[in-house]
Amino acid sequence: MADKYPRATELKELPVDELNTQIKTIRQDLWNARIKVQNGSMQQVNTLKQMRRQIARIETVITAKTSDASVENSSENS
Repeated sequence: MADKYPRATELKELPVDELNTQIKTIRQDLWNARIKVQNGSMQQVNTLKQMRRQIARIETVITAKTSDASVENSSENS
């Protein structure tokens, strides 16, 4: 997993657009992996868990970035 997906510290450095692109890619990979598990052609079902966790990591970073931006904008308007 460490080789395929970046760590949270690396994700924090990426722009939100890139993070959204990564989420779309991982969700598509997750969909394909689920199909493979159902067909029986995929033996490593723990990959599904890793993909779901990576999506959650990316969404957490996006939420943190957008909330930081909204806090900065609200403090500038005050």
